[in-house]
Amino acid sequence: MSRDSASDRSRGFSVTRTNSNSEVRLASIRTPRAADLVVAHIRHKIISREYAEGTRLPTETEMADQLNISRPTVREALRILEAEGLIVTRPGPGGGPRVCSPDVKTVMHSLTNLFQYERVTLAELLEARETLEAASARRAAMQATAEDIDALRQSIERMRAGLKDDDVFWTENANFHQSLGAASGNKVLYTMMTALRELIYRSTAGLSGNDQGRTETLAEHTAILGAIEARDPEGAAAAVRVHLLNSERRLNEENPQLLQLTGLSEADPLLRIATDFAVSSAPAD
Repeated sequence: MSRDSASDRSRGFSVTRTNSNSEVRLASIRTPRAADLVVAHIRHKIISREYAEGTRLPTETEMADQLNISRPTVREALRILEAEGLIVTRPGPGGGPRVCSPDVKTVMHSLTNLFQYERVTLAELLEARETLEAASARRAAMQATAEDIDALRQSIERMRAGLKDDDVFWTENANFHQSLGAASGNKVLYTMMTALRELIYRSTAGLSGNDQGRTETLAEHTAILGAIEARDPEGAAAAVRVHLLNSERRLNEENPQLLQLTGLSEADPLLRIATDFAVSSAPAD
């Protein structure tokens, strides 16, 4: 093939040489749908923070008039943006589409669908969490601020005060891990840790542990904080690994089948509720 032919191909069409003429075959060009263009435009405005959180977008009718497109096209674009977690549509007077800041729930929903499809086990989620949280603790030991350390310490104190109160204890347990992710200073680690942790909590809903498990968890959190305060990166990572391995052991002791459930779907409390409802509502034979 000649240099001209290779160059032409890279531009989106091919040239076939004959004895005296060249036959030009143009590659197909996909024209973007109007709805996709609207989505891309508004998404860019939100991601670039030109449209701040809470900004009211034009109504469906106003947007159709301004962009000279049909209302069904606008409606489709708004549905896509809402599914992406970038807008929320509020009903009633003064309602309509408003800008949302992207949050971890959007990531979590996407991961949930993917993990269910791929038949991921809870044990695999816990293994991934161990890797991410150990890295996060290592970074926290190197760069956590006084405010970061104080947030971790306060969570531990509230856990200590709530040892006999399941709701308080496990809420503060979640807050401790959230604060640990924030102390890493790495937004990617923080977001992925939060998404994984939420998926794990959904899968283990209804398991409250026992007094010994809560006491062990409190001691393990205290060890993690101690290593971070001592500015010991490897010690902090090791303390997290010990804590999460012990957490997995405690889960296995309380429900031996849970770790091997696949797809998360069997363990999802919402699915269990829906399944129970379907069974109870089924007509008798």
